[in-house]
Amino acid sequence: MENADGAMNFEVGNTIDFGKSKWGPYQWIILKVENDKTLIITKEIVKCRPYDSSPVDAEGRIAKKFSTTWEHCTLRNYLNLHFYNNTFTPEEQSKILSVVLKNEDNPSYKTPGGNDSTDKIFILSASEAKAYFKNDASRKNTWRSKEQNWWLRTPGATGEYAATVSKAGKVGTRGGYAFMGLTGIRPALWLSL
Repeated sequence: MENADGAMNFEVGNTIDFGKSKWGPYQWIILKVENDKTLIITKEIVKCRPYDSSPVDAEGRIAKKFSTTWEHCTLRNYLNLHFYNNTFTPEEQSKILSVVLKNEDNPSYKTPGGNDSTDKIFILSASEAKAYFKNDASRKNTWRSKEQNWWLRTPGATGEYAATVSKAGKVGTRGGYAFMGLTGIRPALWLSL
């Protein structure tokens, strides 16, 4: 959203264009404005993919017991390499801030969240999804015109799960199986103003 003079209007709740896909610019919702930076999240799910790739044992078979955290998941790698490099121009990349993320434990099941991480692109935690979206209706989202769950970086009930926002917009701390590919991604980032 722009002012009459063409400048971006950085107010919580407004939508801005930033980066682009093959279908056009991505739209982002402003979640927070803090001094000279703003936290934004994509208005819609940009892709569906697993939180982490299926783990394999030494013989190449799917491992029977595994655990994942945001620090080590393949979604983090995808967002900070592929998505970052293929979505933003060098000028846009220079405006994206590296931030230290607190990777909280699961509030209901106490599953460890792992170490804090430093990222440019990330997904919200369960507590952030509750803080920035005031109700279930505001968290609902779609993928290809259908309501869709989306990932949160908080672990789920065990290390095999990651928290999600359901199709109905509820924050689910039990979560979804981290190695299933039909869960949406809503990237978030801190943008320098």
